[in-house]
Amino acid sequence: MSVPQSIRDDLGMVRTFVDYPGWLARVHPRASKQRVNVDDINVFFRRFGSGDPVLLLHGGFMF
Repeated sequence: MSVPQSIRDDLGMVRTFVDYPGWLARVHPRASKQRVNVDDINVFFRRFGSGDPVLLLHGGFMF
């Protein structure tokens, strides 16, 4: 690894440590949680932030 590359990597780590407290201080909106019954299935979902919805289906403990 060259010296300039090493310096760039080190500066990236320093920036991470400097930016982290600012990220923690941001106001994070609370997620809303709900359940809805669809036919014979009880579906749990959460809403975070705004924008287009993203749907994640998890298979659970399927073998």
